Amino acid sequence: MTGIGVIGTGDIAPRYLAGIAAAKHLRLVGIGRRNEAASIDRAAALAARFGGTAMDVDGLLASPEIDVIVNLSAPLDHAGITRAALRAGKHVYSEKPLAASVDEAAALVALAADLGLVLSVAPATPLGPLQQQARSIVDSGVLGAVAGASATLVYPGPDKWHHNPAALFGAAAGPLFDMGVYDIAALTALLGPVAQVTAFGRRLHNERRVRQGPAAGRLFPVGVDTHVTALLGFVAGPLATLTLSFDGFGSAAPGLEIYGDKAAIRCGRSSSFTGDAALSQRFGEWHPIDRAPDGWNDGWDDALWIIGLLDHIAAIADGSEPRCTGRRALHDLAVLEGITTAIAERRIVDVGHSCAPPPPLPPGAYAALRQRFGIPS
Repeated sequence: MTGIGVIGTGDIAPRYLAGIAAAKHLRLVGIGRRNEAASIDRAAALAARFGGTAMDVDGLLASPEIDVIVNLSAPLDHAGITRAALRAGKHVYSEKPLAASVDEAAALVALAADLGLVLSVAPATPLGPLQQQARSIVDSGVLGAVAGASATLVYPGPDKWHHNPAALFGAAAGPLFDMGVYDIAALTALLGPVAQVTAFGRRLHNERRVRQGPAAGRLFPVGVDTHVTALLGFVAGPLATLTLSFDGFGSAAPGLEIYGDKAAIRCGRSSSFTGDAALSQRFGEWHPIDRAPDGWNDGWDDALWIIGLLDHIAAIADGSEPRCTGRRALHDLAVLEGITTAIAERRIVDVGHSCAPPPPLPPGAYAALRQRFGIPS
């Protein structure tokens, strides 16, 4: 039984809390909140729904019943919360990004190592069936020599549906940090570390309008580029293009494509654990990829949406390294920061903090995780 403390009561919290509640071998001890009326009310409502006790962050970090902190605070608060949790002797699983800057993230990775604690960071989508299936095809050599890849997300932006979208157009957010992190995580898991980047960016509007909720109609400033196109050069040689937009009306482009000299694969959005994939081994012909015949992905459903946290806890118990390591998050953040620098300075940027791809999941991993954590089928 692992004691869990969750810090943060935003829109993503119920997804994590539902997954924790579904696992019999996880115990939700507390939900940490800010000392503000709205946050206090949300924490109380979440505790009533999912269990645990609503408390302030200091009380949560001081609890001897908590082994792992799940950091769901606002992106600009991630680093401070993670630092405090590590210093309190807690293992940490953090939502993305690890920090707002590479220097801050590197300090957190070093602190966790010095204290002998495990630090993992979302996104965990590379562990889902869609990208694991793509990984098996890339690793099999079916594609031949991989020449490159492309990742695309184009839509009008979260202000169309989010009740409080201003933060998604500010520091450590925008289409690059909020959504591009999924594409970077996918590409580096499939093709290895990135060596260099260059990019261009722009914003069509300096102000946006809230469309939903009690603040509907209110204008807010746009603080980051909202249409970004980047070129990534990987250590192993492939090149990838990345297009991310909160300005474009839409796109029919696949979420992710990988091109080899013998075949190509296309997948759904990198931000999804599941989705359709297709393989082309004859020019102009694409065929859906069927479920793997050996049953390696049996057992997947929405209860495993917290697979990154489950892998993190399993690694703590086994004395092994989790797949969504802080070091991987640091490299992916270095790619994102490099793109930002390339846009600002109009140059090619070298990417540091290289990290090898995580090992693929073994056959039957989803079913094994369900059994290990007591998650009913």
